[in-house]
Amino acid sequence: MIEALLLALAAHAPLQGPSVSPRDRDPWVFRSVLDQRPRIVTLALNEEMWVAYDAQTCGLYKCWKGGVDLKGAVYTTVHGDQPLTRGPVYTLGVDGVVWGRRRTGRRST
Repeated sequence: MIEALLLALAAHAPLQGPSVSPRDRDPWVFRSVLDQRPRIVTLALNEEMWVAYDAQTCGLYKCWKGGVDLKGAVYTTVHGDQPLTRGPVYTLGVDGVVWGRRRTGRRST
């Protein structure tokens, strides 16, 4: 009896998926050379806030407000140029290895 009632209620309930806000940019995550640094993963957090990570070291590269000038053969068919950040920088990451582990008191990467 209860199962039939639940099935009847479920049949009349509207189906709703999770609420997802639209992104200001598509794609909002991409990998490229950025500011002459290879293997950078760039995320557009919203229309003006951006963050980039070094895919090789898994460390923060830069957080800034502004955007990315998408230059280069992939974007403009002009060879030689590469994507560049534009706008004020909020923070910069640390160059080099940022993650590690300790084994018997010594650091290894």
